[in-house]
Amino acid sequence: MMAAALAAAVSGVAWAAQAAGPAVSIDGTSGARERRDLAALVAESMRVLQTDRFRRNLLSLKAEYPRIYLRTARDGTPVYGTVEDIWGIISATAPRHRYVPAPVALVGGTYDETAMAGWTGYHDEKGNALGSMTLGRAHIARWLSRDVVEKSCSINTVTHEISHTVVIGETGFAHALMDEDLSPPVIGSYFVGTVAQCTWLQEQGRVSASDFAGCVRVFGYNRFDTRRCTAFPGTAAVTEAPRAPGSDGRNVKRLAEERALPAPSAVSPRGDEKSEIRNRRN
Repeated sequence: MMAAALAAAVSGVAWAAQAAGPAVSIDGTSGARERRDLAALVAESMRVLQTDRFRRNLLSLKAEYPRIYLRTARDGTPVYGTVEDIWGIISATAPRHRYVPAPVALVGGTYDETAMAGWTGYHDEKGNALGSMTLGRAHIARWLSRDVVEKSCSINTVTHEISHTVVIGETGFAHALMDEDLSPPVIGSYFVGTVAQCTWLQEQGRVSASDFAGCVRVFGYNRFDTRRCTAFPGTAAVTEAPRAPGSDGRNVKRLAEERALPAPSAVSPRGDEKSEIRNRRN
């Protein structure tokens, strides 16, 4: 599957169109070498999201994360869900969920942290909303790193952005996962990126099955802390440490409070239809 995804990405043709798999194609790069590197990162990110290991890892976190913010409805009401709901979104098996094709372009210099995905404001001749993705070149620099953990952060970013290309409905661009509201302790799009990152680290032999949940806590599910990417050089264990970068206990109290709340009984079928493209790096 990875070979097919990579071939489609390199050719610039979406891997899937309005279908059950991520549909990210390669657009703006500086040349053949950069295009090849971006295509490899995108293909690997799409592959991880479709593995059974990702699915099993995600579902294994049900007890620890029973309440996850998905999006905000048009009336301003926050919509919460479970890990099963997240899987329904990422697998596009939830009713009326689909991936929108999204060409990805690189911007800025080698230190540019931009990461955005959303609606372009345009529709195709059939009325289908058109998506796009923009990545700063810092993410390619991470992907090319020899440090496996630093490299994994690029998987986190791209899978996070891919999650923003899942929409609800037949033609519009109503996001299934949003992250404008950063007040909930567990935000679905960040959760997806971290689960994908830790799954990839498992595949590389860098995180064991018993350490998976700890890896998720390390990289978080509310904001993305780039300091963690270089905090575990060599074979250093990917675990929480009192003085590790970013381990300030943020959201721990609120997460405990969330666990005490009943799990959501149903997920609203509607997402927000705002047209602006979201920027992940605040």
